[in-house]
Amino acid sequence: MVKWVLIVLLVALPVLEIWGLILAGRHLGAFPAALLLVFTSVLGVYLAKREWTKVWHAAKIQWQRGEMPAAAGLDGLCVLAGGLLLAVPGFFTDIVGLLMIVPPMRVWFRRGLMLLIRRAIERGRFRIWYRR
Repeated sequence: MVKWVLIVLLVALPVLEIWGLILAGRHLGAFPAALLLVFTSVLGVYLAKREWTKVWHAAKIQWQRGEMPAAAGLDGLCVLAGGLLLAVPGFFTDIVGLLMIVPPMRVWFRRGLMLLIRRAIERGRFRIWYRR
């Protein structure tokens, strides 16, 4: 099932992004639409760097207290994924990427990740490999 979801995403996402770019070009004009894409990318890089610094600091504090920084780790994954989505040109990936970086919305993505991990553990599909 995961393979089919990935195949659909790899086909549907570029089509959706091209459609969004065409619509933006029609309504705003080609140059303003291109400027908006560049602006969202630059803003996304700035926000991702700023939020990554905050998440890293929170994780360090939790480590120093002797706690496992699980929430900070999931926040870090959300910020990384959001930054990667902002690097992909297109308005829809930019929207999702920005939502993953903004702290109030990141809580929802973190809960979803926690739910996915919990289900994978319950079904025996989650393994951790380590060496001594």
